[in-house]
Amino acid sequence: MLAAMRRLLCLGLLAALGLTSRAASVVVTNAATFRVLAANITGDSQKYEDYGLRIFQGLKPDLVAIQEFNYRNNSAADLRAFVHTAFGTNFTFFRESAPGYQIPNGIISRFPLRQAGSWRDAEIANRGFVWAVVDLPGPRDLFLVSVHLKASGGDADVRARQAAALRTLMLANAPAGAFVALAGDLNVSSRHEAAMATFRTFLTDEPVPADAAGNPNTNHGRTRPYDQILADPPLAAAQVPTVVGPAGFARGLVFDSRVFTPLAAVAPVRQADSGLAQHMAVVRDYRVTWIATNAVPAPQLRLLDRAAVEWDALPGARYRLERSADLLAWETNLRLVATGSVARVAVAPAEAPLTAVRVAAE
Repeated sequence: MLAAMRRLLCLGLLAALGLTSRAASVVVTNAATFRVLAANITGDSQKYEDYGLRIFQGLKPDLVAIQEFNYRNNSAADLRAFVHTAFGTNFTFFRESAPGYQIPNGIISRFPLRQAGSWRDAEIANRGFVWAVVDLPGPRDLFLVSVHLKASGGDADVRARQAAALRTLMLANAPAGAFVALAGDLNVSSRHEAAMATFRTFLTDEPVPADAAGNPNTNHGRTRPYDQILADPPLAAAQVPTVVGPAGFARGLVFDSRVFTPLAAVAPVRQADSGLAQHMAVVRDYRVTWIATNAVPAPQLRLLDRAAVEWDALPGARYRLERSADLLAWETNLRLVATGSVARVAVAPAEAPLTAVRVAAE
């Protein structure tokens, strides 16, 4: 009993003297994966209906470049209800609004939007070009632009002018150091249109997403590459396979509920849902990594019993535990990497000749 009391007293004195721990810093590699969706999946009404909401719920995107952003009467309550139902209450959004904008574009995001706005399209009066600076996890933002270019096969020259205007606007306004992406309904009849050549001067469409059968086309009849997600080289290099249920799509996914299996992986989607939409949704996943040097505070030890201590830890940080029998000579007892927010260790068997322990972050 006397020995146990002496050990606890010494540990208490050591803590009071501030000798039980030491602060440090740790270099940690962090990573985050996020999913981007291009979506013009309304029907003839050019409003989002239940089948479109089911597709959003099933694919679980983090960011959506959405076209024809109409829902019910487009009141603030209607739009918020749409976002809450289709994506979640933690999502935010921007929807462009101007006189004559009958089928506006928008951006919906699980991450905060630092800024958002709309540029006028000189070629079309009923929608513009929506942009947002997205606060991604890590130090780099994403500059995302949501577009809906001029439709019809005879309007390739109009789309070429729109692409040239977008190139100028994006290069002039993208924040320094941000990833850059353009997504939406490009309405191009082929990937060889002049508009695509312009986009490829600063963005890439490779690798081209497809469904499980390898079909990359996104119109209702699956014969035209209307809907796309284009990325700048740094973001394109961060693309990872899109995994939906048991299926993996290395290039990204063109989602068509009429051919996707198993539908249970995208519940509550129904097989007919994509057939009710004008176009197919396009999905790409990205994984960004960054290195951070985090300050590790000096561990504040708590005695659990005669032979165990714990402290609040920084996950991923390395700690060194030392022991002493006389408070003069110290020996390393163990090293560990914290796997949670609390580290707990047995410092010695109850009968061991131990006077004190201390922990240092490395």
